[in-house]
Formats: sequence, C-alpha cells, structure tokens
Amino acid sequence: MQREFYTFPAILSYDVPGEVGVIFPDIPGCTGQCKDNVDVVAYAREVLTFHLETMIENREKIPEPSAVQDIKAAPDEKIVGIRTFITY
Repeated sequence: MQREFYTFPAILSYDVPGEVGVIFPDIPGCTGQCKDNVDVVAYAREVLTFHLETMIENREKIPEPSAVQDIKAAPDEKIVGIRTFITY
C-alpha cells in the first residue's frame, strides 16, 4: 500500500454571485463549482482527491504542480494551494 501527499494550486473564481468555481490549472478537467457558503477549501480538496484517485486507478501520470506564485489571478480570483493525502 502506498501513501502520497499531493499539493496543487487551485484557482478560486468568484465571478458568479453566490458561487465559487474551482479550477486546478495543472490537471485538465479537474474543476468544480459550489455555493460560496460552504468550506471552499474542503470542497476543493474533495475535487482534487477524487480526480487524482481516478488518475491513479487509470494509471495516468500525475503532473508536476506549478508554483502558486507562477499562476496569475484575475481580480475576482484567488490562488490557493490545496493539499490531499491518498492511499492506494
């Protein structure tokens, strides 16, 4: 059994009133959207975990994460690092 920590930058987008979009720019297709009254970081972690678990099950290569400071944010966006732990 292997255990891995993964940390990827996420873009939290607040361009839709009442909602937050979550985008992981290093992982194509790893996105989500939730209401702004939920724990957005916990939601982003769930999105990342599910996507990485699927990639591992499909034997896809996990990309190297970009540095948070290398990602440019729009005025209505925040960049945060999201960390998850996966056992497989």
